[in-house]
Amino acid sequence: DIPSGFLNSNAGLGDPLAERCAALGIRFLDLTEALQQEAVSRVLFATDPHWTALGHRLVAERRFQAWSW
Repeated sequence: DIPSGFLNSNAGLGDPLAERCAALGIRFLDLTEALQQEAVSRVLFATDPHWTALGHRLVAERRFQAWSW
């Protein structure tokens, strides 16, 4: 089962990962907020933390909005 609080910003890797990417000059897009806007059961499968089709769509939309050239 998905751990309780899996998508809480406190449980995510966003901040340390963003800092490391910035130090290396790598663009980083924190998707935690985009995924938190939907119920966990809609964006993640019940048995593992992989994205559902909706999760993939939300990530693709956010990525396009942030990095469309």
